[in-house]
Amino acid sequence: MLSFIDVFDPARYYPVCLSLVDALDNISMLRLSRFVEDPYRLRQLMKRANAIISGHLALQFFYGEYFPETGMDIFAPYSAYMVDLVQYFVEIEGYSAESSCPATWCCPDTFCSGCSSNKFKMKTFTQGDRVIRLAFIRTWTNPVKFILASFYGSAVMNFITYSKAYSVFPKATFVKRQMCILKRCGDLEERALLKYEGRGFTAVPMEIWKRKPASELREFTGVIYDDPRRFYMTEQYKEHEERKERE
Repeated sequence: MLSFIDVFDPARYYPVCLSLVDALDNISMLRLSRFVEDPYRLRQLMKRANAIISGHLALQFFYGEYFPETGMDIFAPYSAYMVDLVQYFVEIEGYSAESSCPATWCCPDTFCSGCSSNKFKMKTFTQGDRVIRLAFIRTWTNPVKFILASFYGSAVMNFITYSKAYSVFPKATFVKRQMCILKRCGDLEERALLKYEGRGFTAVPMEIWKRKPASELREFTGVIYDDPRRFYMTEQYKEHEERKERE
């Protein structure tokens, strides 16, 4: 059934369809079960560590798509709870740090000797012989603030907490399939944009959307998110709902 509905349909059916509630929760577990044996335990540890999942995996969560090559990017501020979360992956789930990074650390300054920034530090892990990648990004601020201030495009501003999933630019991302460029891009971002264009997204340069009046920019913003009981949408998507009803 879920393969025949778009990303906005759950907002309409969620309150009256218990089977949809179970199906969507099961999809959430399936997405995480590729990386861990116990997704519920992972969610508990994410809650304690104030951690979120972002990147390609969060975008695919909303689309209901799955790309085997996609890794999981976890963002969290440094704390003892974040260390517990990393140790869970290493000691329970069998992940190991890549050779360029230290396997353990005891303070923020030793998070990763080979990758440092004034905004974040990152350590990557792999799991045995499986082609799977896990990245921990330790942010110097709240991870949501880090994403909002640092990410280069609107379509990648999606994230998953221990209990909810958020999209900051849902209409641009899921209805118009646009990637509004939010900062000047380097070679890495340019390569990522080519990948998204190959998946059907149209890049909107800063020079174009910055000239639009505020009234037009509002249509790109808003939040769509879910919790264990219900999906919610902001007022910006009434137009989409009305169009669906007319079809």
